[in-house]
Amino acid sequence: MVNNEQKTKIQLEIYDELIEVNIIKGDEEKYQNAAKFVTERLNAYVKLHCGWKTQHTISLMTMLDIALN
Repeated sequence: MVNNEQKTKIQLEIYDELIEVNIIKGDEEKYQNAAKFVTERLNAYVKLHCGWKTQHTISLMTMLDIALN
């Protein structure tokens, strides 16, 4: 079990939103890289489908893509 002294709070920018997450100290780079990856993947889907798919559908398509790859 991880105690509070081993945790830290960071802010991540994912797509167009800033979120706060509690993580284990030392994992900051891993989370920053993941946020960048998700943003890049979502941007690719938005570029392809914006205007004819809803943002919700684009988000779901992106999540499926990430989960399967």
